[in-house]
Amino acid sequence: MILNANNINRWIFFSALSLFLLCSGYSVSQPVKRDSVYRTPFDTNKIRNAYMLDIKSDTIGVKDFIWSDRRNLSEIMNEKAGYFIHYLGIGGRNPINFNNFDSRQIGIFKDGVQINDNYFGGFDEENISVSEIQKVEEVSNISSFLYGFNSTGKSLNIITKDALQPTIFSQLRYSQDRYGALFADFSLNIPFSKKFNFIFGINSHFTDGYYQNSSYNVWRGRFKFNYYVSQKLNIKAAFCHNVTNRGLNDGLKYNTDDTLKSSNFADVYSLGQYERISNYNADITFTGNFLNDNNSLTKMIFYSNNTLRILRNGENGVDTGVYLHNDYHYIQYGIDLSQNLRKIFTNDIETRLMVGGNAYFNYTNNSLAPFFSIPGFSDNIIYAYTNNFYSLKSKLDFILSKLILSGSYRTDYMYDVFHNSFGLEGKYKIENNADYSLMIKGGFNSTNGKSYYTDRDYYEFGFESRYKSLYLDAYQYAFKYVNAGNSSFSPENGNYTIKLLTKYFDFGINANYTSDTLFPKIFLKSDIVYHDFLFKNRLDLRIGISAKYFSEAPIVSTEQQFYGESYTYQNGSFIRKDFFNVDFYIGARIGTANVNLTIANLFDKVNYTTAIYPYDARGGFLNSISRFTIVWDFNR
Repeated sequence: MILNANNINRWIFFSALSLFLLCSGYSVSQPVKRDSVYRTPFDTNKIRNAYMLDIKSDTIGVKDFIWSDRRNLSEIMNEKAGYFIHYLGIGGRNPINFNNFDSRQIGIFKDGVQINDNYFGGFDEENISVSEIQKVEEVSNISSFLYGFNSTGKSLNIITKDALQPTIFSQLRYSQDRYGALFADFSLNIPFSKKFNFIFGINSHFTDGYYQNSSYNVWRGRFKFNYYVSQKLNIKAAFCHNVTNRGLNDGLKYNTDDTLKSSNFADVYSLGQYERISNYNADITFTGNFLNDNNSLTKMIFYSNNTLRILRNGENGVDTGVYLHNDYHYIQYGIDLSQNLRKIFTNDIETRLMVGGNAYFNYTNNSLAPFFSIPGFSDNIIYAYTNNFYSLKSKLDFILSKLILSGSYRTDYMYDVFHNSFGLEGKYKIENNADYSLMIKGGFNSTNGKSYYTDRDYYEFGFESRYKSLYLDAYQYAFKYVNAGNSSFSPENGNYTIKLLTKYFDFGINANYTSDTLFPKIFLKSDIVYHDFLFKNRLDLRIGISAKYFSEAPIVSTEQQFYGESYTYQNGSFIRKDFFNVDFYIGARIGTANVNLTIANLFDKVNYTTAIYPYDARGGFLNSISRFTIVWDFNR
């Protein structure tokens, strides 16, 4: 047996898996028998909604993505209206875009702490294991800008699993994908008392890749300490460390002949480019409920994001001199303070006020490798600089019976200049009863020159309705850009969702329409699911078909957004083709285990969501069995 890096990874992977299964016999011993007498909940000291950015936000729960076996945050969000993923392959960064906003304008938070790349502004989806996610908070489109620096388009807050329960709990997620891809995540939740618990997790994900120079592997480790001092004060300390290795092949060389079906015939633009990234994220959060109201919380967060990245190309004697060979080191220290206050005047009138501020302290070190030279500069130049940003924020909600009015304001002090942003939105419920409800919603915001962009106004208007089991959600949105005295207006954009939820079948379809060339003009997503409880409710079964279609692949920038000069969406002519992809999946809950089987790319098509990156590799029916996943829950 040849001991290369992938074989060593596999040996470690399966050794850890075997060790866990051997030890699990102890961890799954018979639980203590409980009587039927009501007991005070074990987690009475836990403050609810402690990590939410806004308690009125919509959330995506585990049940919304575990059945269809989504592999990462990008895949989860790509099922929702308004989102579009520029797919860069398994293990790629696969940036999340939303409603004409590119990924540098999407704020990603983890338990209320922003974790965007502190230099390029985007987000690496592989910094989060899908097994960590309990739910994803989607902040209102209008007020998302309020909560972070790179969040003028949307704020997404990942709420991680941290249940406090009286018994030790562990979970193992194992998934096997095509082309040597394996994924395993083990987590352990230990309650030491009603006031203190410890959560630990370790995860590995690796693949040989389908095309040349597309191998990938990542190791993630994480832990969290929760100290529930009292019902008035909770303290959380968390740390995570990720090490990622990626081959960066810059996409496929397009050929009018069907040479992409086999990796043996497909040529890539770069054979020697790769990156290695180490991330260290730490935070400590203090949450106070000093007013005995879960809507009036005091929060103080201290955090640090530390990234080291090396980019190499040509060290194997191929593709020499194409890109800079840089080492990057980014460090960010942040402080986030906020106070929520709720005042109830009558049964129909109340106000909710949030005031707070942020401070960001950033350090960047970019050293040029000695074997690369730039005309006019000497080798071994060190580009190091610091920049500090400060912000103040506030939001006021006024609730009058069925009418909710909200106003938001944020000011950022960057590079000796103040940037002011504000937003107004409203919601009005016309009817709300057991069979029928209708809510009208709308608003706008104006963001001033934040995060790489010029002044821009965003407008939105739509409705949400329900008639028995039929749900409709639709809104139009528009932009007005102002740049050096010139303005442009783009009103032709909309998101539309229809869902029918019945006893045995769920049907949903999302339709997105946009005039932006970075997004598909029309993007349709649908999901049809059959579900039932069988064998005296011991088997929860779901069978579904997920389909996606858009008429033409979007035009994308020639420069990959996160990497600066490093790696691109395309190196040749644009591939403008229609997109149609269908996945078939089966999910079952049996006892304490969830089992999923996915047959991907059912019609064996070569699809593109970026210029020359296939959305899913081909290979015939049998090779379309994309992955098998099982998630075990163990209680002691």
